[in-house]
Amino acid sequence: MHITLSPIRSDEVLTLHRAGDMLTINGQSLDLSVISEGATLPAEAVNSPWIAGPISRIDGTLHLTLLFPHGAIPESSPARGAGGHPSCTPGALGRWAGCPAKLHPRGGLTMAITIDLNQLITAEAKAAEALALARETARARLAAHIAAARASYITILPGQDMIYQAKEAEARAWIADPAPDLEDYPLLSAEIGLTAPDAQSLAQLWLNMASLWRQAAAGLEAVRLTVGAAIEAATTVEAITAAMSGLEEAGES
Repeated sequence: MHITLSPIRSDEVLTLHRAGDMLTINGQSLDLSVISEGATLPAEAVNSPWIAGPISRIDGTLHLTLLFPHGAIPESSPARGAGGHPSCTPGALGRWAGCPAKLHPRGGLTMAITIDLNQLITAEAKAAEALALARETARARLAAHIAAARASYITILPGQDMIYQAKEAEARAWIADPAPDLEDYPLLSAEIGLTAPDAQSLAQLWLNMASLWRQAAAGLEAVRLTVGAAIEAATTVEAITAAMSGLEEAGES
């Protein structure tokens, strides 16, 4: 059990006794065996004013912080730091420094400290939360990646996709029309002389661009669907990381 002491000015006396996962604080027993590996119990879940932080079990060892009461520190004491203020150094049990001690290790149980196990955060709950956060982050990254890639091929403006579709339709109609009249093709008419010198060249340009966009869109959609499916199927954060590596590889190709 690793106990960190957090100094606090108080005339109260702190008595501690530990036996395995049982910690006795001022005669009140606190059974910490309910905290499984990787789990964390918030301080507010423990009905004791001495608990100063969350309690966790890491690699089999319980970690907790207790308030450490100390009496008044004389003005001339080296425990006072700059400006004459108390300078106590919190640390592991037996490693505190700078404060007049009021710590008395001893036994004697009189009553139990209650624990609200509904607030216990298990290792499984932490893993589930980490997985949910990783999945949400990965979804956002995937969407941003695909959006940026699409923007490199097309102009992102409200209604612009409809303009592209209308241009392709006009271009196909112009090419197929044996005697096209430019008045029947307003989009071609509006752009002649800007991106191509005549309607025939402009229509062919639009068709070429539409073909290139379809090829790019197909590749991007394959990446979006493949990586998206891997993200949703992942059961660990590592699996999501692996899925996102496929996105990075796709971006490099």
